Amino acid sequence: TFVVNTADEDTQHYLQTDVQVMSHDPAVADQIKTHMPRIRNNLILLFSAQRCADVRDRAGREKLQAAALKEVLDVLKAETGKPGVEALYFTSFVTQ
Repeated sequence: TFVVNTADEDTQHYLQTDVQVMSHDPAVADQIKTHMPRIRNNLILLFSAQRCADVRDRAGREKLQAAALKEVLDVLKAETGKPGVEALYFTSFVTQ
């Protein structure tokens, strides 16, 4: 679970989300576990840069979903030389 303060300047808001990744390669699960600290760091930085208004609708969440997948892919490519993950899903998503 990720819980971050958002980048809203007028009031204090937070975003709470759970993320799952999908891969058809069983070895990728171990790679994700190995590199989880860097993946979590990059996702926290990404999520905390969001504004609540930007992720309230489906289009905004899909844009954030694509950006989060890119963060995971970038870490895996840098660390292992291959992306390995096909999709990223939000399994919970709350803003307040």
